[in-house]
Amino acid sequence: MKIDGYTRVCGVMGNPVEHTMSPAIHNTLAEALGENLAYVPFRVPAGAAGEAVRGAYALNLLGMNVTVPYKSEVIPFLKETDPLAETIGAVNTLVRTEGGFKGYNTDMPGLYRAMCEDGVKIEGEDVLILGAGGVARAVAILAVDKGVRQVHILNRTAEKSAVRFILLLTTHFVSAILIIILSVI
Repeated sequence: MKIDGYTRVCGVMGNPVEHTMSPAIHNTLAEALGENLAYVPFRVPAGAAGEAVRGAYALNLLGMNVTVPYKSEVIPFLKETDPLAETIGAVNTLVRTEGGFKGYNTDMPGLYRAMCEDGVKIEGEDVLILGAGGVARAVAILAVDKGVRQVHILNRTAEKSAVRFILLLTTHFVSAILIIILSVI
């Protein structure tokens, strides 16, 4: 990989990020395609998501992926948020635009594309979701949007699952049937 003054930088922000395989994947792909691009992990300390977004823009980063725990926390610091990401309440992709980053959530469309490719149909089915984070919200919206009969959510904490999902689904999908199942750990 050649790095010079023309190299574009992208990365993933989160905490922790030291374990991520994303740099190996993206840098290998960039090299194979002949792109002058470097992809690096950025560990962002608690409470510094806004500074990280502003800093990434100031340093001319082309884009960022966002992972735990910042998928929701970065939203107020974006210039714009895609309507789907706004509905989900979480972003995982930041794209540089004039004046700031635009946030997207690729979890729902990515999952749906994979389901279609594998012939998975969920209309009228019961769906079980493990966890209540950003990806779980995207999956819940996808499930309700595609006409599942019931959504069951298993999560470690009652507050996170109950409050987020009831507000999310009743705000955007009034006819949704939601059953919250809480595990006690």
